[in-house]
Amino acid sequence: VRQKFCLRKIEVAGKHVLGNGFPIKVRGVNRHETHPLLGRSLNAQLWRRDAELFRNANVNYIRTSHYPPAEEFLDECDAIGLFVECEAPLVWIGHGGNSRWQANDPHSKSIYPALKRAISEMIEFNWNHPSIIIWSMANESAWGPNWVEAKKAADKLDPTRPKTFHDQAVGSYNNFGSQSMPIANYHYPNDQMFDEVMRFTRPLLFGEFCHINCYNRQELAADPGVRDEYGRGFNRFWEKIEATPACLGGAIWAGINDIFFLPSAKAVGYGEWGIIDGWRREKPEYRHVKKSYSPEKLADE
Repeated sequence: VRQKFCLRKIEVAGKHVLGNGFPIKVRGVNRHETHPLLGRSLNAQLWRRDAELFRNANVNYIRTSHYPPAEEFLDECDAIGLFVECEAPLVWIGHGGNSRWQANDPHSKSIYPALKRAISEMIEFNWNHPSIIIWSMANESAWGPNWVEAKKAADKLDPTRPKTFHDQAVGSYNNFGSQSMPIANYHYPNDQMFDEVMRFTRPLLFGEFCHINCYNRQELAADPGVRDEYGRGFNRFWEKIEATPACLGGAIWAGINDIFFLPSAKAVGYGEWGIIDGWRREKPEYRHVKKSYSPEKLADE
């Protein structure tokens, strides 16, 4: 087995995440492994294309929602310098939207071995990829004693990378409060949240934010300007993130449409919510994100 690796240091210092001693700000997207005809089974050309498309949009960070990606995609991120938050395949454990937990206890000790195994295998398999700077233990799940123990196991396996846990959103739906995590996490923040963020003493990551328009299909068909309005709103929001020291950054929901065909021609998946579509064509939102995420900007005056 041959594998490339490098040496670098990631650490949390106060309200900052440092890469080799320098504070970083992550400009990200959430990414799925998907293609309209290939489903979840991609190829070398698509893995490379995805990495290049996001880099060209001034994206420097990928959240692998909601499972570890193909190792070949991580190879591409290593090669071109993208940061990665690698996420365990654990979603909605104890979430109100998951009917399974109406009859089962998400904090039962009996499910801990499965949680630990999923997190441990993710870390052990992907350990050598320098692009990975954060391990995500789960998506939108209910914090509790099982996760406390899972965090200890993850730290023992890899003490060199910070961990996060996507449990919090503005409002009451997911606020379970994983206060022990070195990186705080909120989904879908609003403008008013920045007053609270100014008081944070640890880095805050917006794991999902600025959802792309996709459910208002009739409006999108009748008024293409809706896509431009998204770009204006996104730019205002990103400027606030850039100006807030405790805010590490965030990942747009989402990087790519998650729709593909079964052999029967039935379309399945979760949403047309990407800044690129499944064929890797750039949407109007892609251009807006590229401008807002640019590290260099010309002032209006």
